Order: sequence, then C-alpha cells, then structure tokens
Amino acid sequence: MELYALWRIVRRWWWLVLIPVVVSAAFAFIRYEAPPAAWTVGMRFTAVQPPAPDAMPPAADPYEDANYVPWLTSEYLVNALTHWVQTTSFAEAVRARLAAAYGVELAPGALNGAFASDNKRSVMGVYITWRDAGQIEPIAHAAVDVLQTEGGSYFPQTAAAPVSVVLLDTIGVGAVPPSIMDRIVKPLLPAALGLAAGLALAFLVAYLDPTLHTREELEALGFEVIGEIPRDRAKA
Repeated sequence: MELYALWRIVRRWWWLVLIPVVVSAAFAFIRYEAPPAAWTVGMRFTAVQPPAPDAMPPAADPYEDANYVPWLTSEYLVNALTHWVQTTSFAEAVRARLAAAYGVELAPGALNGAFASDNKRSVMGVYITWRDAGQIEPIAHAAVDVLQTEGGSYFPQTAAAPVSVVLLDTIGVGAVPPSIMDRIVKPLLPAALGLAAGLALAFLVAYLDPTLHTREELEALGFEVIGEIPRDRAKA
C-alpha cells in the first residue's frame, strides 16, 4: 500500500489515533515520579605484598632487577582485588564493617551491585553508587577499611606476608544525574505505545469499514468513474 494511502487512513481516523495517545499520556502524567537522586564516590588504590623473608634470595645472588618483582606482585594483587570488590563477599564484609564501626544497619544483600571497579597496571579504581546521600560516605569509609584490613585474607596466595593497600584519593561524594532513560524515554514510552495502539486501531477500522471513500477504491473494484463531486464545492 502506498504511503499516501496510509496517510489518508490516518487523516480520516485521526481521532482514533489520538484517543489512546491522550489516555496513555494522561495516565503517565498522573503516575509520573521524578527519578530518584543517586550519589557516587570514586577512589583509587594501589597495593603491594612485600616478599616473605625466606623467599628473598641470598645477598650474594640478588634479583637481576630488584624493582621488578614488587611491581609485578602489585599488578597481580591489584587485579585480584579489583575482581574481589565486585563479589558478594566484599559487599557483605563492607556491610558488617558499616554496622560495627559506623552504626549504619543495612539488610543482607543491600550492597550487592553497589560497587564497581577497574584497574590499570598497579592502580585500582573503586566506584560506589548509592541512593542515600547520608549513607554513601560511611559506606566508602567502610569499603576502605575492608580493603586495607581484609584485602589479603580472601586470597591464599597472600598467606606468607601481609598485604598493604593504600588509598590514593580523598573520599568525595558527587551527585549522579538521572540517565536519559529515566528522564526522557520512560516518561514518553506510554505515549509512544498509545500512538502505536492508535495507529493499529485506525488501520483496523479502515480495514473493516465497508464504505468507499475515493475513486481509486471504486476503480479497484472494476467500476469506471465518469464524474465526481469535489469535497470543496468552491473549486468545482
């Protein structure tokens, strides 16, 4: 079917298209709630594990490069900690420290998904996103505590020597703007669905309508049109 024919259907049954749009838009307006505010903290860490004394080579046979092994160990350790930050065991350890040291009680599993992390060489980034502005800073301090005191306890490879985790940033809280999905897409989605429903309704009614409206419809049935009355009589 030509696009012009589709347009004629929409123009003829425009009120059927408009009704679902108005109803769905009004429903969305009534139920609309502003996107909740979110807060974030970003921190960077480095970590190292000094070699165990019995692992050091004899003084007469030193490392070929004395700096290489500590930096390589740091890189492996930071990579391991980066993955640990994303686990439920880390979230639960932070939740326990938060309750014990800062008096903030959260439900089990509440911090799952609140942490994200990445790393580049020997530097790890930890990112926290939370809805409560009053809780996010204690959560960040609890996360630092857990990393610095329990960072090596979850990895058997670090049993020979303690792990040192160093915070490279001061803890600062920033606001997270609502996403495009929350600000635009979700409010407009009901109206878009209403428009789709209205178009479908108009095409259905046009399909079921037995009335002939144009000469093209008559000619399609095999009739020859010898004259027609214009809609605008002034142009006749």
